[in-house]
Amino acid sequence: MILQYKKIIIYVGGTVILLSMTVFILYYLGQGIVEDYQTLLMTKKETARITKDIENIAEFENIALSYESEFVSFEDIFINPDIPIPFIEFLERASQASSLELRILAHDPNKIEGDPWPSMDFQLTLEGFYPSFIEFVEKLEAAPYLVELRNLSIRKFKSRTDKPAGHGEFTLLVRTFVK
Repeated sequence: MILQYKKIIIYVGGTVILLSMTVFILYYLGQGIVEDYQTLLMTKKETARITKDIENIAEFENIALSYESEFVSFEDIFINPDIPIPFIEFLERASQASSLELRILAHDPNKIEGDPWPSMDFQLTLEGFYPSFIEFVEKLEAAPYLVELRNLSIRKFKSRTDKPAGHGEFTLLVRTFVK
């Protein structure tokens, strides 16, 4: 009888151990399957996002090709900071057409925080009549360059014999954006 009890205890103990091991193995296998499934879902989402990005890039390339000529003309609105000669020639032509004397002081290019592009300042000192100055400013606003009129000071000459009445000096700070 003791042998019988020992056999039952061994069978019950073996069954409990076997069931415990089976539950333990199934639990960790289930955890691994869940983790692999989560990884698979993330991989599918990432693949879908990459596919969408590839489609967007292809669409952008098509749009860029169709507007390529406009992008080239867009580049022309920026001046070359190393050689701003075309912009200075434009200023000189505009001042001559407006019958103004022009002096130009160019500053070094700089990048101001918050601005989308680097810029370069030009201080323009013009001498002439006020209507001519207004004409010059209108030409500057219609310039083929991206410019910003920043500061203006007007000084009227007091009855000088060498300058006619209504003649003055205009100082204008112009900011241009550079490549």
